[in-house]
Amino acid sequence: MRASPWLPALLILALGAYLLPNWQPKFELVPRQPQPQVSTALPNTLPEETQALFKKVRPATVRVESLDPRTREAGIGTGFFISDTGQVLTAYHVVSLGTLFQVSTLEGKSYRAKVTAFDARADVALLEVQGRGPFPFLPLAARAPRVGETVLAVGNSGGDFLQPRRGKLLRLGASAARADFPRARWR
Repeated sequence: MRASPWLPALLILALGAYLLPNWQPKFELVPRQPQPQVSTALPNTLPEETQALFKKVRPATVRVESLDPRTREAGIGTGFFISDTGQVLTAYHVVSLGTLFQVSTLEGKSYRAKVTAFDARADVALLEVQGRGPFPFLPLAARAPRVGETVLAVGNSGGDFLQPRRGKLLRLGASAARADFPRARWR
């Protein structure tokens, strides 16, 4: 009886499949974003009461990433948990072009999320995190902000991960395209 010339090749393939069961290819269909660098030091330019507020709200604030795999359009924005079960409030323009969403917390955990509601005209969207809570959350304010009040924004601007910007509220009802925060006014 003569051995098949394919027998050594099949044995090598079987051995490789046995020894490398968790092997993954070194490429991805969607490039993985690097984990953001989280600074634990507080900016010392903030007044003491603002630093206390920043420490309180920062754990409930998240980075929101959106992706449309078909067009490869991606975006990054900010949101915050409004319930301990994983509801995240964000701006509609952050999620408007995406179909896949990921929420990253200050602790370095990432969760898939889905859009459950939105109002494009008001530029607001609600995401539901697909993960187990409880999550640190911020209750919604009982009243609307007023022009002239000091505000604290926690976000991902300028490549910073969940860092503060402080300033005075100049007007209400700005369109999403005009919701900019000039650095000269924030500190």
